Amino acid sequence: PQNVGVLLDLGRTQDAAGLTRQALASYERALQIDPQYAAAHLRRGAILALEGRRPEALAEFTTAERLYRAASNVEGEIEALLRRGRALSQGGDVPGARTALERARDLAGNLQNRAQEIRARLVLATLVTYEGRYEEASAQTRAAIEDALKESLDTVAAEHPGATDVALDRDDVECR
Repeated sequence: PQNVGVLLDLGRTQDAAGLTRQALASYERALQIDPQYAAAHLRRGAILALEGRRPEALAEFTTAERLYRAASNVEGEIEALLRRGRALSQGGDVPGARTALERARDLAGNLQNRAQEIRARLVLATLVTYEGRYEEASAQTRAAIEDALKESLDTVAAEHPGATDVALDRDDVECR
């Protein structure tokens, strides 16, 4: 295919099927056709991050963020910030991760995109854990997951490791 949108869709399908090498090739082909295609940079970065190629992934997320911002695509910019923040966090760069994630949270709040805002809050809570403030991290995680459940954003809540504990506690309260 020569259409970047078709290549992106193909890459997503390949990625969902576990064909990450083929997906990466599809995203790279899309970028050969259109180097300014933010979504392909974002998806390529996601695969690179999963492969542990953090510096390359961070460069892709930064490029995607810049391109989304230039196109006034705030939702895309937030997604790039979320992914960059998570990658920085996994690499131990807590201050850098905090900066990216706080910006993502604030932009999502301004846009009233509750799903992205809650995702940012959940990863920010993880950073608090890295800083050794476990009770505060637990409270932040619980509050974000409860907000997700109240908003019927179950899939957002389920993405976080602490979601099961919060859901079980919530069920216990509702059963009484």
